[in-house]
Amino acid sequence: MPNFRPLAVALGLSLVTLVAANDAHAAPKKKAARAPAASAQCTDFYEATNAAWLKSNPVPQVGATTALGLMAERTRVQQRELLDAAMTAPQGNVQKLLGDFWASGLDEAAVEADGSNPIAPLLTRINAIKKAKDVPASIAALHQVGIPVAFNFAPDVDLKALDRHIGYFMQGGMGLPDPAFYTRTDADTVALMGRYRTYVKQILALTGTPAAKLDAESQAVIALETELARNAQSLAGINNPFNNYAPISTKELTGRYRNLQLDAFLKVQGVNDDLVSLSDPALFKQLDGMVTRIKPDQWKAYLRWRVGDAMAPYLSKAYRDAEFEFRGRVIRGETIAPARWEQTLDAINVAAGPMLGREYASKYLSADDRRQAALIVDKLREVQIEAVKRSTWMSADAKTEAQAKLAAMKIEIGTPLRDLDYTVQPMGRGSFGGNMLIASTWRHREEMKRIGKGNADRRWDVLPQQPALAYDIAQNRLIVTAAVLQGP
Repeated sequence: MPNFRPLAVALGLSLVTLVAANDAHAAPKKKAARAPAASAQCTDFYEATNAAWLKSNPVPQVGATTALGLMAERTRVQQRELLDAAMTAPQGNVQKLLGDFWASGLDEAAVEADGSNPIAPLLTRINAIKKAKDVPASIAALHQVGIPVAFNFAPDVDLKALDRHIGYFMQGGMGLPDPAFYTRTDADTVALMGRYRTYVKQILALTGTPAAKLDAESQAVIALETELARNAQSLAGINNPFNNYAPISTKELTGRYRNLQLDAFLKVQGVNDDLVSLSDPALFKQLDGMVTRIKPDQWKAYLRWRVGDAMAPYLSKAYRDAEFEFRGRVIRGETIAPARWEQTLDAINVAAGPMLGREYASKYLSADDRRQAALIVDKLREVQIEAVKRSTWMSADAKTEAQAKLAAMKIEIGTPLRDLDYTVQPMGRGSFGGNMLIASTWRHREEMKRIGKGNADRRWDVLPQQPALAYDIAQNRLIVTAAVLQGP
């Protein structure tokens, strides 16, 4: 074939020359009418239709753009506007509390000047530990302000009586998210533990450890956490609710773990129920022994570290920088610390989220919106029941049960039906870290009120200001948050 290519090229050039010569001698012709220009809609309908949206919504450099994500961003702006208004002209006591909390968090100069003052009373109590019997009382006091140490204790559904919550005693008290980090020996984990040790030393230094004792105390802290980790379940195990369910009477609990003083612990948390769940007796037996076996000074270092670590995002710059370098960059994979207003908003949602949610729904969800949403949801329920009736694959018994479940399903729109108790100490604008502890103590108190008969529907596991549709399987309850009903 290559031998014929020059001939083809020559013939092509000859034809072009011949046509050009004939055109030169031909009579001039009238110009053909030009076709009308095609509209943008006809040439690129997608671009023409979406141009404005694409311009205002560029492709993100990090993550993805989703409808739910855009709604979440919008609700954060709404929360900011609500808090700004509450700061300048509060409407009612709850807004006054929130406005003062917000103002104290935005005042970076005041936060910096406050230093470690917000946690000074907690550190003083810890440093006063002299004997083993003093340790359980300090553990209980820290849980009460929302700083869980040594173990976790939280309400959840009683799997054998779904109309009630019980308190679950579970593993916890470790500064790393996975117990396996403490025992693995691969190069990546060893490097991580090195950075973790550095962070522990930074927090210990800020909470009062002299420079000469930093190495020893950081090692003591990690040794205590490693002992907790060796007897802990894997993440997969702890995330299975049936692995965590083992009801026991509170009277029996007290007799088993005398050193931990769990009866006194429950009283401090305001829990008077006759039943709790404790699924890992070996772990708590070990903890009971650790109370007396580990020297008070090691407990003090550990407890001071846990307080400093938990409160670091809400204290002065030295705390925040140390926390972000390890937890932000290494654990959460963040590259840039959030703006001050974002940090403050996150803090308020952590410590006073239901309080903010109440005001959010009041401002951004009208009574008409609630009624319209309820009508839509009821219509959807009717459609689902009809679909069950028409089903060709369900048995008659299954249809009857499904229809009954749909008919009985509770639907809560906007905010929980059962409101919370908002009697908290006045927070004022003097100390952001202090306000954080006050609000966190309030929220912990409200969480503990979920424990007991008939309290399983006390509140939601999502916040009204979070865009979400959630189904509470234990309560056969559909939750439609105020934020998810925002436009567009």
